[in-house]
Amino acid sequence: MRISQSPTIGLAIALLFFSAIQIHCVGGPRNKIIVYPGINQVQYEGMVLDGRYHGSGNLYREDGTIEYRGDFRNGQFHGQGAYYSPDGNLTYSGEFEKGEPHGQGQTYYSNGKVYYDGQWKNGQRDGQGKLYYADGRTAYEGEWKNGERSGRGTLYFKDGSLAYDGEWKDDKRHG
Repeated sequence: MRISQSPTIGLAIALLFFSAIQIHCVGGPRNKIIVYPGINQVQYEGMVLDGRYHGSGNLYREDGTIEYRGDFRNGQFHGQGAYYSPDGNLTYSGEFEKGEPHGQGQTYYSNGKVYYDGQWKNGQRDGQGKLYYADGRTAYEGEWKNGERSGRGTLYFKDGSLAYDGEWKDDKRHG
């Protein structure tokens, strides 16, 4: 998704004014817009706490395209969110922890089809998950560990027929 028009400085000022007149919740996050210096381009719009992104928000690149939309904690992606490539394509959607995919999530091909759907740990595939060919057919389904196929899993040829069903270790057939 590409942002065709980014919010203007006038919108930023209006939203900052609105935030300033809100009833202040002691210690709680507040709505804020942060603008790139010198180019009047919105960098971030959302909740801020102690000078860091905290709560729901949108992070933009300097060219105005969306980089991340979702939850933040202490300045990092944390909770549910979606990350976009510089050309505007959705590359990951799901759970984040401390800035990395962690929990349930999906990565995508540039054509918008799901590439991987499953569990993540510290930014790597870890747990149960499915890998897909670009046409949407299942390529592999099973267990992952540290980003590699490991444990029980099934590999499929592009035509959908079974290639291997069994144990995996270090991303290789094992057994």
